[in-house]
Amino acid sequence: MSTAENTTVDNKNTIRAVFDELAQGNGRALTDAMSDDCRWTFPGVWSWAGTWEPKTVVVH
Repeated sequence: MSTAENTTVDNKNTIRAVFDELAQGNGRALTDAMSDDCRWTFPGVWSWAGTWEPKTVVVH
């Protein structure tokens, strides 16, 4: 498996684990999985549309 394929598998496993934790009531699972330099984007034209970064701004 290539490095890119390994990264994709790792990312999918991380997302699965986060959703499993969220399903169990662990609301911190998502923010715990975010890197400090993450960027969160909601596309479109509505009240939540925009881009936020870094993590401290995203979770504020």
